[in-house]
Amino acid sequence: MRLRLRAAVILVLIAAWSSASLADLRLGDFTFLEVPGERETNVTHLRDGLGSYAFCAKLRGIAFGAVAEPDNGLRFVAMAYDPSTADGARLVVTLADAGGRPVKVRAPLYDWQLVPVARFAADDLQTCFTLAGELKDREGAKARRARGERIMGYHPAFEHTLLGLRLMQADLLVLFPEACDLPKRDGQYLFGRGETAPDVQANRKALTRAQAVAERLEGGPFRSYVIGDLDRTVTFRAEKGELVLTGTPVWHCWKSKVDDEARLRKLEGEANTEADRVLDAERRRDAAALAPAALELKYTAAYCRQRRASVFDGIVTEALLVRMPAYSEALSKEILDQNGIHPGVCGALTATMRYAAFFRHVRKVDPTAYAAFTDSLADVRLEPSVRTPTVLVPPK
Repeated sequence: MRLRLRAAVILVLIAAWSSASLADLRLGDFTFLEVPGERETNVTHLRDGLGSYAFCAKLRGIAFGAVAEPDNGLRFVAMAYDPSTADGARLVVTLADAGGRPVKVRAPLYDWQLVPVARFAADDLQTCFTLAGELKDREGAKARRARGERIMGYHPAFEHTLLGLRLMQADLLVLFPEACDLPKRDGQYLFGRGETAPDVQANRKALTRAQAVAERLEGGPFRSYVIGDLDRTVTFRAEKGELVLTGTPVWHCWKSKVDDEARLRKLEGEANTEADRVLDAERRRDAAALAPAALELKYTAAYCRQRRASVFDGIVTEALLVRMPAYSEALSKEILDQNGIHPGVCGALTATMRYAAFFRHVRKVDPTAYAAFTDSLADVRLEPSVRTPTVLVPPK
C-alpha cells in the first residue's frame, strides 16, 4: 500500500452516525452538516506529534497533554462532585498543605465544561479537535474539500457537547472572522452557564490586530498550527477557598520547506520507495536470525503498515517540516494580549487545557480515585443539548 501525506496514520476520532443536516446551526455565514465520520488512531504524545510532518499536516487542530504541578508544596488528597450545590461550584477538591493540613477548595467550573474535560483526561489520547478529519465516504470527503468544505473531528469526550463547539470555534478563531461571533441555533445563541453574548465588533478588531502582527513577525508566514500545551507549565493552588490554575495555550505554528505540489508528490514517491526498501531489508535481516514462526509473528500486516508509516514519516519530516518556536511564542502572546480575540471562546479553550492537566495530575497520583470520580459523573445531564457537526460549509 502506497502512503500519501494526506492519508497519514494520525487522525483524530469522530463518531459514526446517520447523515443529517444541521441547517438550524450557523456561525456567521458558515453552515454545518453532520456526516458519518471515521475513527482512527490518535496521538498520545504531543511532543512526538509536533515533531511529525504527518501529524502536523493532518491534525490542524487542538491537542493537550500536560500534567499539572502543585504549587506551594500542596498535595492532592481527594476529589468529589457535589450535585447539591450550585452549578459552577460542584467540583470539590481536598488538598494537603506542606504541613499535612487539609485544605478544601471548590473549582469555578460549570458542568458543561467539567464533565467533558474530566472524560477527556481519563483517556491517554491527547487530541481534542481537528479541522482535517476524515469521513467514512472518502470520495465524498475529497469532493467536499474540493468545494472548500472542512471535515471536523472530535475526541469522543467532546462529541455532542457545547464545549466541543467552543473548541471547534477556538481552532477557527485565528483564520476566520466568522468565529468572532458564537454559533446560533434557529437564530438564538447556544449559551452554557456563565456565558454572555460576545462583543463581535471588539473581537473582529482584536482579530485584525493579531493577524497584522502575524504578517509582520519574522520567519512567517505559517502554513498551519496545532493549539497545544507542549513545554507549558500548568500549576494549581488553593486561594480563598477556590482552586486556582495557571497556564496558557500555545499556537504551535509550522510550515513546509516545499509547497510546490509536483515536488511534494515526487518526494512522497521517493519516501514510499525508501520505506519499502527499509522494511524489506529489515525483514531479510530478521529472516536470517529468527525461526519462521517467530518471523511471521513479528511481521504482521499491522506491524508492516506501522513500520512503513514510521519510516515514511521520518523521511518526509526531515525533508519538509519547519517548526517555528519563536514565531509561535510571539503569535500566542499577541493573541492572548488581545484577550484571546474572543474572550469567551479562548476562556473555554484555556479551561480545557488547565483542567485536563489538573485531572491528569489526579489520575497520575491516584488512578483509583480518579476512576471513581469520572464514574460519579455518568448521570450528569449537560445543558444545552448539542449535536457537534462534522462538516463546515463556507458561504457560497
